[in-house]
Amino acid sequence: MSAGSGRAALATPPALRVEDLRVSFDGVPVVHGVSLRIAPGECLALVGTSGSGKSVTARSLLGLAGAGADVRADVLEVGGRDLRDAGPRAWRRVRG
Repeated sequence: MSAGSGRAALATPPALRVEDLRVSFDGVPVVHGVSLRIAPGECLALVGTSGSGKSVTARSLLGLAGAGADVRADVLEVGGRDLRDAGPRAWRRVRG
């Protein structure tokens, strides 16, 4: 690796960065404290028992948590873009 390529790798934002994701429905917390960082090209598996919040977490990270969901995070970025206050149009662009 050359010195220049190391700097370029550091400058590339993660594909997904989440810090302290919290999701609740009607005031009932169903996901709390999820933090992760996924580099471009990396894969992630969400593993857990039935009802542990895997689907709610995944849907929340796609802007698809559904009606009544209160999704909050200290950081929620895709490719370095902050999506915490993104509207439906912005989420559609992210999902492709």
